Amino acid sequence: MHWKSLVVSLITLFTCSGAITCGNNAAGWAACASMKSPTNVDTTIWINSNVGTLFKPVPSTASLVWNALLAEESFPAQGIFLVPNNKLFFDSGTNTMWSFTIIQQRLKSDVLSPGYWDKFITSALEAMNQYKTFSLTVNSAVGNLVLTAFPVKY
Repeated sequence: MHWKSLVVSLITLFTCSGAITCGNNAAGWAACASMKSPTNVDTTIWINSNVGTLFKPVPSTASLVWNALLAEESFPAQGIFLVPNNKLFFDSGTNTMWSFTIIQQRLKSDVLSPGYWDKFITSALEAMNQYKTFSLTVNSAVGNLVLTAFPVKY
């Protein structure tokens, strides 16, 4: 590996790794630290209330399911509210049936690059597990996502 590539990889590792930091969600919604999108747009995740002992960790497969449920990357007009996309998914790792939902709203008709939401979906999954919640929103000037993951059968 060329030394410049190694330096870039190490910088990325140290600046992009680690858990997301959010406010106290014990009594309701809380904001998480702002992140930048691939196009340098400020993006914030808001987590819903901590469900405490009712929480079951959301499986890592959630990010794959949410990405599969995302609508196409280009939208003809802004302000489109999509019908929620939902999928029941059995996760063998947790031996649980999960209900995954994604609702997407686009505020601009720009074409997004493939994988635009990947980083935010990964961070959302981390935040859900760290702050024990089953729902959150990802908000930016480009658009918003609502992500939910509920265990339907233990």
